[in-house]
Amino acid sequence: MKRHFLILASTLCCVASLPAAPLSSPLSPEAARVAFAVAPGLRVDLVAAEPQVASPCAFAFDQRGRLFVTENRGYPIRPKEGEAPAGVVAMLEDTDGDGLLDRRTVFADLIAFLEGEK
Repeated sequence: MKRHFLILASTLCCVASLPAAPLSSPLSPEAARVAFAVAPGLRVDLVAAEPQVASPCAFAFDQRGRLFVTENRGYPIRPKEGEAPAGVVAMLEDTDGDGLLDRRTVFADLIAFLEGEK
């Protein structure tokens, strides 16, 4: 499992961007995976997608192979008066060793987007 995640992390560092042609609609997770251009000998594996994660803006793997995803829900609109912030850090884990992240746990929630001082 750790090797799989290291390969994914290494691949993401070497991935070229998608072609600049405009898209008529968002790609499915599988179509997006296939559209990546990678260096010879590397590959992109899909390990998580919507609805398991929503509005991802950052991610990091820990030493145990868990993926922490920051979900910037509601960005760039602040919560209305009296509403709780919607941001979440989700922890995704592979519980059966098949390389897919099949368990989601909310690691932190009620995270707000903060603007700079005015």
